[in-house]
Amino acid sequence: MFTGLSPMNPLDENVPFVADFSNVLGLGETIASVEGVHLNPESIDVGAGTVVNGARTACAVQFTLGNGAPGKHYIISVSIVSTAGVHLTREASLRVST
Repeated sequence: MFTGLSPMNPLDENVPFVADFSNVLGLGETIASVEGVHLNPESIDVGAGTVVNGARTACAVQFTLGNGAPGKHYIISVSIVSTAGVHLTREASLRVST
């Protein structure tokens, strides 16, 4: 689940978004590391992902996006490794308003 994915204003800079992995991690499992936050196409500014609390402690990734192209659709991919060594990726679509 991603939060904050309403259409983005093209002039926005450093808008925080969160990808919550709480519902796909096992009981007692958390995020050990963030492998990356990637967008396709890459014509938008992306901040590094940081582990934060989601529905459960240390089970979400916060990152920032900014300066998207007006009318563009982006696919966001957030990849993590859990404390159990499981690699997981969440994807979502983001539209920048015109």
